[in-house]
Amino acid sequence: MEKFSTGSSVTILLAEDIDKTNILPIEFLREHIQHTTVVSTGQKVKVYVNITGKTYTGKDGKSKHLAILHGLKIERLTVDVVSTEAIEENK
Repeated sequence: MEKFSTGSSVTILLAEDIDKTNILPIEFLREHIQHTTVVSTGQKVKVYVNITGKTYTGKDGKSKHLAILHGLKIERLTVDVVSTEAIEENK
């Protein structure tokens, strides 16, 4: 998990595995930003989200669909994820 702030929102990037092959951006807005202060990079978390979406027309003229994840709450789990940097240092 990595965290980025723009002032009016905080975006959390969640990786499903240590190789970060599948990354999910989850945006926390307004009153939900406060929940992001309890976690930091590398921690394993559970996130509650509101899924919305939109449809747009791509350059090829076909309809495209985009899912948007807005964070509502985030909880730190008791087991932390080992960072890839730590693995490389131990080799």
